[in-house]
Amino acid sequence: MFNFILQIIIENFDDFHCEMAVEEFYDSKKNPTPIPYIESWLLKYAELRKRVSDNNPLAGKPSIRIDNIYIESCEENVDHFFRLYRNLIDLPKYYNYVPSAKQAIAEYTTIINSNPNKEAAINDIQAWLLKYETLGMELLHFYIEGATDDDTPFDKYKTLNIYVKEDEFNPIMEFNEIFDLKYL
Repeated sequence: MFNFILQIIIENFDDFHCEMAVEEFYDSKKNPTPIPYIESWLLKYAELRKRVSDNNPLAGKPSIRIDNIYIESCEENVDHFFRLYRNLIDLPKYYNYVPSAKQAIAEYTTIINSNPNKEAAINDIQAWLLKYETLGMELLHFYIEGATDDDTPFDKYKTLNIYVKEDEFNPIMEFNEIFDLKYL
């Protein structure tokens, strides 16, 4: 009985803290939301996310249907927090690829501008593709994970009322365009 009561207290505690975390994110955010703010919010609530995940294995999952009765996977505040956290986690990760994408674009531009001979350019571009293959595959995941019919990886964030400076990700988008065109 004591364990059951303790579990209810923990769930209510998590629900309250999840609600506060979500409110903090939306109340104090700027439009667009700066990536450093997202990073600090994620770090601040990393332990809560772990605890929520451990205590609520269905957090962030859709409701369950059993014999035409829908059972919520967990408390609404916990679910909202978990979905917000899960969606935000990738933005700083991919943002950290911007310097690498800029470097790759600069190298590609140098190859194109310094090789009037198409044969020499093809060999250099192949070497460039091999050098940046890992980056290309990683950034492809960013593009695919968030892309919709509009072909932008940012639409999924807009549905959660999260707006970022998309132009800060332009080097990634430009790298993806070049890499996809040449890789295929």
